[in-house]
Amino acid sequence: MPPKAKAMAPKKVHNSQSDGMVLLCKDNVLNNSGDTTPNIMKLRHPHSNQAALFLVNADHTRIQEIVTFNEENRSWFIDENVRSDGKLHLATTVNPLYLALPYLINATTLSPLDQTLIDREFPETRHLLKCLTPKLLSLVADRKGDEDMNVWKYNEDKTVTWLSNKVNQVMRLLEEKHIHANEDGVAMSSTFVKTKADTDVIRNKGKGYQNQSMN
Repeated sequence: MPPKAKAMAPKKVHNSQSDGMVLLCKDNVLNNSGDTTPNIMKLRHPHSNQAALFLVNADHTRIQEIVTFNEENRSWFIDENVRSDGKLHLATTVNPLYLALPYLINATTLSPLDQTLIDREFPETRHLLKCLTPKLLSLVADRKGDEDMNVWKYNEDKTVTWLSNKVNQVMRLLEEKHIHANEDGVAMSSTFVKTKADTDVIRNKGKGYQNQSMN
């Protein structure tokens, strides 16, 4: 049976990528800033190097990746309307440094940041500028020249340290939540993880039962 969704008061979001979608996100992300509205745009994903949808708030200071969950034969009941597209889109916060890092790494010359972020295939990459504060950029790059020039040079040592800290934070959180990840990177509760020791115990018990039945 299609899921029922209660429609909230509509908020205008500029979306040139779709004629509409069911999107779950924090309400304050959709707040307008004067005449400016939040914007859904296509940017280059740093992992796949392919297009991905992102939601940028009205003042362009926060960015969220839009993750899509899709199953066949699904639709939405919204108030008195039926929406045949049953996809569910979820906006999750993303650190803009991840999106800017490939551009900093691949920069061949020292240029102002607005020029470093030029991507003819994804022209809306320029909207990352307000998200990238000097405090953030200093974690992966070194400032060159005067502040008003906004020129940054990629620093590999800083980046490795920053990424290592991120990995350690995730590891600590997974341990606290008793969540394990298999070889494919799929997370699962430790309740459902069978260790080699558990397997050996089961195997030995099985042998014991077999010996008893044969005696």
